[in-house]
Amino acid sequence: MIKRTEKTIYSLVAGFACLVLAACQSFSPGPVHDLVISNVAVFEAQTGTVQQAMTVAIDGDRITVIQTAAEPVRGRETLDGEGRLLVPGFVDTHTHALINFGAGDFGPATLNDDHRELLARTFLAHGTTTIADMGQPADWVPRLQSWAETPVSNAPNHVVVGGSLISDFEWNRFIPQHHRVVASPADADKTVARYQDRGVTALKLYWKLGTPEYEALSKAAAARGLNLYTHVDNGIVSINEAMSNGVRHFEHFFTLIPTAMNISAERPALKAAFGVDRPRGLDEYAAIQAFYFAHMRANAALDADLLALLDRMAANKATISLTLNNIAAAAGQSSFFTGFGPYPDRSAPQLSYRDEQRAQLKTAFLAITHYMKEAVDRGIVLRLGTDTRKGGEAALAAMIAMGENGFDMPTVFQIATINGARALGLDDDIGLVKAGHRADLVLLDASVLDDPRKLFGTKTIIKNGQVFEPKASRAEAILAQLNETRDAEAARNWAREYQDDPRFGPLQTVELETAFYSAIYAGDVTRARLTHDFVKPYLGPNDTHFPSEREINGAGYGLVNKKDMASARAVFAYNVELFPTSANVYDSLGEVCALMGDMDCAEKNYKRTLAINPDNPNAQNVLDRIKDLRTAAGS
Repeated sequence: MIKRTEKTIYSLVAGFACLVLAACQSFSPGPVHDLVISNVAVFEAQTGTVQQAMTVAIDGDRITVIQTAAEPVRGRETLDGEGRLLVPGFVDTHTHALINFGAGDFGPATLNDDHRELLARTFLAHGTTTIADMGQPADWVPRLQSWAETPVSNAPNHVVVGGSLISDFEWNRFIPQHHRVVASPADADKTVARYQDRGVTALKLYWKLGTPEYEALSKAAAARGLNLYTHVDNGIVSINEAMSNGVRHFEHFFTLIPTAMNISAERPALKAAFGVDRPRGLDEYAAIQAFYFAHMRANAALDADLLALLDRMAANKATISLTLNNIAAAAGQSSFFTGFGPYPDRSAPQLSYRDEQRAQLKTAFLAITHYMKEAVDRGIVLRLGTDTRKGGEAALAAMIAMGENGFDMPTVFQIATINGARALGLDDDIGLVKAGHRADLVLLDASVLDDPRKLFGTKTIIKNGQVFEPKASRAEAILAQLNETRDAEAARNWAREYQDDPRFGPLQTVELETAFYSAIYAGDVTRARLTHDFVKPYLGPNDTHFPSEREINGAGYGLVNKKDMASARAVFAYNVELFPTSANVYDSLGEVCALMGDMDCAEKNYKRTLAINPDNPNAQNVLDRIKDLRTAAGS
């Protein structure tokens, strides 16, 4: 029997226990989240503001909770943000799979899922979590669309914009692998249906479309509910005409120029002001865009025309990708060099400009960012777009160029995130740090808001709710072995020995192909041959894109232009070795031999050209001149 005093004590203890239990139940710590990112400054992309001292919780691939850091939250994994800036993953709205996986205008016959690892290192490792593929080989669409439908934590989200669609112009005899011909207006609906049947929801109309096909495709896409993106310049279809066809998504800010200014009519004034005429090569093509904008800004009538165009675009709720870094790099205003051409890999533009023109070019670049700011102020949605092989670095460099030339960083981050998401119709899934959105995030040094160059600093990338760790490039390791051993078989033995090493991603042969062309453009045939000998067994029978006779030939003439005749001759001779049945390779080798004064070599190769292609009047004319020279020397 319990005594009265003991009963009282027991009751008190029992009552206190109940109170403690009730309190515990009332103040339950809540659920355990998969990942908690604590103590971060969250960037609000909708308003361009920053919320300090916040915690973000993630479950699966979704953001589930955003709250102040003072509130308790539990996670199976916790990442201390240390006061850093948390922004949505960057959205690159203009990329090309062919630029990344191919050799210029052509690439492998097929892709496999291993190719996604290259996109991870190229884009995701630098904070770009979503890429829009603006035109790709038609045979690649099923694979690319399967990537679009299966977002993963170790590769960027992929958006397929089918095309690029072009007309069957007589003058356009060279058709890259990622262009698709629409033979006539009657073919428009079938083309749209073909892409739609593969799950593609957007198309790209290229500048090589004639007005009849452009109008027919616009109508067919609208009828089937497909979104349209367009690159229009070069005087066929204008931006005004595109908007009259219901198109409102435009590619490349520099394509405003032909609609706002008659370039041919202004060419004498441009030459007088800047000493430039027609561009030679892709770097000069990029650079001259800065001169065009500077010319318009200095001319009141042209300036008014361009601003009026911006107002019309704003009224039509237009969006436009920037492709800024390729121009900034050519103008000497970028922290990282990229260009429109995939080859050669280089760190500076190839320009024939004098020092005075280069100085003018740096100043001219400011006109581009001036008009971009005007576009934003008028309500046009600017979005990030890179259109280059090294898109991840190009995106960061473009953001830096904006931040250092008139844009505040919150606006830059809006351009790089929510603007692209909205233009792609994905703003209910990406582009915001928001509960319910996909957990594609980037942790940056908070001082990036004051110092844009910190974008190239250390960053943490979260993709689909998981911290992303890129793999090392297997191709780069192999190239190091080739450089050390100078033996392709020894490098293959190393590759076999380390084929299961988890530090490296899958072998991306395109990286070896890029190294091959870098050697070719440098005139280093020995290094090129060694790289080709290694990569050759890895190519399938349908991978006829590599090596490219046309690319090698162009590199040879680039060396001729640099007056490096010995290297040019070696490159042309190697092209003969690779393509012995081509008439053109002998023609090129014969030409450089003639320029070097080696008439025996010239005669030998021009005769081979004629043996393959008798219908070559230039070769016969050269042979006749050689004969005349020898006759004169003999007399």
